[in-house]
Amino acid sequence: MSLLKKDSLLTHVLLAVGASVLLVVLLIYGLDIYTRHGDTVKVPDLRGKTLAEMQRILDDAGLKYEINDSTFSRTAIPGTVREVIPAPGSEVKLGRILFIAINGFHQRRQTIPNYKDQSARQILAL
Repeated sequence: MSLLKKDSLLTHVLLAVGASVLLVVLLIYGLDIYTRHGDTVKVPDLRGKTLAEMQRILDDAGLKYEINDSTFSRTAIPGTVREVIPAPGSEVKLGRILFIAINGFHQRRQTIPNYKDQSARQILAL
């Protein structure tokens, strides 16, 4: 009777170890397939490109974009790409969203407060 119990215990331990190994192997291969491991594309250098050129290049590369910043500089052509995140040359997955900062088309307009008929003390108090 004790021999039967020892064989049963050994069988269950071996089955548990075998099932654990099989589960780990399936998990590793499944994650590689799910995350498209090794399937990457390099981020193109878009700095200085117009919006139309940028869209064409990103469509060809299989990448998406989002314009998240716009600053104005007199030295750069309006509507061109100033910065790309992640950096050009980085490896990313297909379908990744790139965050683009462009040069604005015009300067930001600001309202100037009306200080007419006010003393310097009143203006500084504001």
